[in-house]
Amino acid sequence: MVVARLSTAGQWTAGVQAAGSGSDFPTSLSVANGATIVTGTSSSPTLQLGSFSLAQNNSQQLVFTAQLGGFVTSRRAIQTVPAFTLAPTPATTATRLTWPSPSATPRPVQLLDALGCAVRQQVLPAHTTQATLDLTGLAPGLYLVRCGSAVGRLVVE
Repeated sequence: MVVARLSTAGQWTAGVQAAGSGSDFPTSLSVANGATIVTGTSSSPTLQLGSFSLAQNNSQQLVFTAQLGGFVTSRRAIQTVPAFTLAPTPATTATRLTWPSPSATPRPVQLLDALGCAVRQQVLPAHTTQATLDLTGLAPGLYLVRCGSAVGRLVVE
């Protein structure tokens, strides 16, 4: 299990791994008052969470809550990002990305899998508001579409 942070440019900036010899499951992640809190369960006799080690005394599942360092949240005002639409979703072979207004410059478009890895990339040309995203060959599941700093969810069947 890994909790990580990305910059607005999509670069990894922080990460903490939890690892044990059994099954480890995060159950929630929250950010409140600048603190990042993760909770979860583990069937491991010992769970390594970053540099901290948790041990259990019996064969029951270990339930944990941890406040993680290195995940400082911004105090600046949130900027509104122009939203695009995806239709259809769920989709099987293609979906159409539509912006409300054209851009003077080309817009890169990335299709990201559940691990955040880019599985498709293309460019939305300047002075256009639509692009068709080819989904053929993709495994069914939830994907993210990133265009500039805007992100949308796409379900592939």
